[in-house]
Amino acid sequence: MNSFRLLLISALVLLMTGCGTLKAPAYSPDYQTLDSLKNNKLVNVSVAQVEPRDPKHEVNKIALRAMSLVAEQGSFSAYLESALIEDLSQMGIYQADSDIQISVVLVENNIDISSFSTGAGKMVINLEVVKLGKSTFQKEYVAKTGFESSFAGAVAIPKAQTEYPFLVRAVLKQVYSDSAFIKELSL
Repeated sequence: MNSFRLLLISALVLLMTGCGTLKAPAYSPDYQTLDSLKNNKLVNVSVAQVEPRDPKHEVNKIALRAMSLVAEQGSFSAYLESALIEDLSQMGIYQADSDIQISVVLVENNIDISSFSTGAGKMVINLEVVKLGKSTFQKEYVAKTGFESSFAGAVAIPKAQTEYPFLVRAVLKQVYSDSAFIKELSL
């Protein structure tokens, strides 16, 4: 009965607000993945501004049926940049003025809840490592996530909202698990 009441209240709130915006939850690092990298001797790196920065660019807009998902940082590119800096800081290798820089372009960014029972996320990034102004590593990373969803918007929309940080984690985990990337940043 309590879950039915919660569902009913959520549905009423969505109906009363109509179209609106929801904020993406704060990113939380995947400490297990980060801890596995701490055993490697890695160089200090900086992070270039993740592009495209324009909030109106299609990768910075996510529609969740009648709602829009937005990033508190102003764009999903900025969200990804913050997540990357947080992870690198947790690993102890982030240094804002390092001559070795990670540059990222957000190519695709979407959460899809059009299915009756499942939702899916997809993120594609182009990552580049630049050492002393010269590109030394370039690679595209593609992450896909899946989660239980519902036909009912009152269930599907909040679930999709909470799933966004897991999509960011998934793409960054691919980067941190890539032996070629690790080799590029090794001392």
